Amino acid sequence: MTVGGCASSAIVNGPVVSAPSKARAFSNPLLASGPDPWITRVGENYYYMHTLGDRLAIRRTRDIARLAEAREVTIWTPPTRGANAQSIWAPELHRIDGKWYVYYSAAASDHDDDDHRGVFVLENAGEDPLSGRWVDRGRVNTARPGIDGTVFEHRGSRYFVYSPYVGPDSVLA
Repeated sequence: MTVGGCASSAIVNGPVVSAPSKARAFSNPLLASGPDPWITRVGENYYYMHTLGDRLAIRRTRDIARLAEAREVTIWTPPTRGANAQSIWAPELHRIDGKWYVYYSAAASDHDDDDHRGVFVLENAGEDPLSGRWVDRGRVNTARPGIDGTVFEHRGSRYFVYSPYVGPDSVLA
């Protein structure tokens, strides 16, 4: 059996699109930089977090188009040593049963292998995540080490999902 193809303009449906002659740069209209962004809306407010590497911070705004003008409030800095002391990334803010939770990935300061990375969680029982006391609840107890945890609810049940390390195909790029 032979399979072939043809790119003749006689059989192409629709207009022919050519590549632009000059590549245009894209500027993020919300923030100049913001890896691993996370936004949640509670009431009238949008809450925004992104990877900062050395701490966790939140911005609050009622107008997402004015995010860059929102004050950045550091809510937590890591300990100098321990399982969550380095490489703080991918934070997510969630409001669950009247409390605030931040799930984030981190690594131990004295190890650089997959077994010493994990998902951690902070809790704040206050109404306002920019104030109140954030309590470090530690590493999420997962079956395997991993990163990038999140929570969601489906049909009345809550779930935690993450990206686990399960062998040589699970490498951190």
